[in-house]
Amino acid sequence: MSGKGIEGIENKTAGFLEMIKLPLPGSKVLNYLFVIPAAPQLEYGVAYVCSALKSSGRNVFTLNLNLASDPKRTLAHKIVKENIDVVFTGSFSSKFWETKTVVDTVKQVSPGIITVVGGAMISVDPAVAMEALENADYGVIGEGEITVNALAYELETKNSAADVPGVIYRRNGKWTVNECSNVITDPDILPFPDHSGFELYKVPEQYTLYNSVVMNNVVYINIGRSCPYGCTFCANPDRGRYRSLSLDTVFKHLDWLDSLYHIESLILAASIGFPDAQYAYDFSRRIKPYNLKWYINARPEVITREMLSVMKESGCIGLLIGVESADSKILKSMRKSTTIEQVERAFRLAEEVGLHMEGNLLFGDSEDTLETALRSIEWRMEHPGWRIAPTHIYHFPGSQLYKKACREGLIKDPVEYLKDGYPKINASKMSNDEYFKQLPFLFSLLNKDKLLTGAQVELNDGFSINITGNCPYCSKVIKISGLDTIFSRIVQHCPFCENPRPVAASAIELCDLTKLRHNIQTLCHEKAVGIWGVTIYNIYLLLDAVPCLKEDNVLFINNNNNALAFMGKEVFTPDIIKKTSIDTVLIPNSLRVFKDIKEQCVNEFPQVKQIAHITELL
Repeated sequence: MSGKGIEGIENKTAGFLEMIKLPLPGSKVLNYLFVIPAAPQLEYGVAYVCSALKSSGRNVFTLNLNLASDPKRTLAHKIVKENIDVVFTGSFSSKFWETKTVVDTVKQVSPGIITVVGGAMISVDPAVAMEALENADYGVIGEGEITVNALAYELETKNSAADVPGVIYRRNGKWTVNECSNVITDPDILPFPDHSGFELYKVPEQYTLYNSVVMNNVVYINIGRSCPYGCTFCANPDRGRYRSLSLDTVFKHLDWLDSLYHIESLILAASIGFPDAQYAYDFSRRIKPYNLKWYINARPEVITREMLSVMKESGCIGLLIGVESADSKILKSMRKSTTIEQVERAFRLAEEVGLHMEGNLLFGDSEDTLETALRSIEWRMEHPGWRIAPTHIYHFPGSQLYKKACREGLIKDPVEYLKDGYPKINASKMSNDEYFKQLPFLFSLLNKDKLLTGAQVELNDGFSINITGNCPYCSKVIKISGLDTIFSRIVQHCPFCENPRPVAASAIELCDLTKLRHNIQTLCHEKAVGIWGVTIYNIYLLLDAVPCLKEDNVLFINNNNNALAFMGKEVFTPDIIKKTSIDTVLIPNSLRVFKDIKEQCVNEFPQVKQIAHITELL
């Protein structure tokens, strides 16, 4: 579960050691702990930065909470056992709560321990992320390998790292960002991520392509850094000249991993995939003797027929390309630097070669109208054999769309928006009805999903649910477990039959709606009721499934009042409770949100006497 020192560090180069601040003789000796948060997808960024600090010879311990049955207790025990002085962690914005749990636990064990958080979560919107985390002392912005060593040096010699380039720190009550110019121009000199210390080989990864092909025992290898493009929906914090790793370094990394793992599959990680066709040819020729399944993303303008043929022959089973829209105006607005003609050419070449290619259509750009959305949907329907999935755009923290939504007031409180998991918002030129109600129906036409037949909903402790039903194609029983709420929608392929079309399971569509309507109507009879925890995602489903919620005595509430009004229902902030006679609150959200709202009611709204979760009314 954890390790110490420099054992297992591979590719420790003299070039890298010349770039970092090594411990000063006679300075304080501190104990550092790197923690990978307990989250569904492993965080390799922490493992890279950990190797960078280990390479300096400092006392570095590691902890992978994905291997712990009780993460909080395991973390607390590790801190005490190893007399830890500084804890490093970090991740993407999508893992905010898992990361916050780490820093909160550290401060509960000992408030004097220094907490440092890095990763894309900090880099894309530093002050907002640090404010939301509350208990993080320092944030590391951008590439952390050099910064983390500079930070350690300052803590060892000055007790403070407030002036380190690339760090955010609270100074006089305000977050101060120190600009950093430490770009690592040659990524070949960097040590490989600390697989051994974090025992990553004990957390086997699996990846499923859109065509149901499953990749088992997957390892990820980075083949490049940064992105020279500026897509408005992307929150990549690393913009600039693309820096490819040499193939010698890539295969040195692969050979090392092969000595640690039983590798079956490989995913090549890079923002733009192969930088050019020659790199793809050379990689494909060298990977062929390994007999691995492998997968990569790619830009359509780079693709040639010969390139795809060589890739397929060497074990490539698929690639992902950016489609995003079939409307030229929207592609320009997104700053995609590609055309729909290039996309069509790439898919046709993949069909000729027989190599699986997949992509996504994104809806919700700031220039998107129902007309432009329909143009993309119609284009997709003209190519039914192409694996292209439609989805709403998410306004990821740090993206250009996110910044525009903040400026325009669509995101009123960025801190709460991050805490809420950046829920979908409509920043397009479509009406809310078009965006949140009509588009999903059009998506279902594209996906042609079929619901499980004879489905039953099983309630678990903690308000999560399981769905069991028969595959609509082969009739075998499928069980989908652990859905957060009755509004969760899962689309997956049947594990028993080879039908390429997915099976959909949407709990709200499979529940006993007659019973649910009756129980909610009884709850709301002749009194004011607050429906607290509504989101743009679930509000339509609620109103469609339970029409009595449209009555005037039912008020919709959300802490982060990004929503204004839907289907005639205004969404209020919690203060509306004090202005009305609401004494009953119904919560249609996850267990975590339920607990937070219940605690807020106890502390701020004593007039609320009854708090129920919607699952209890099933």
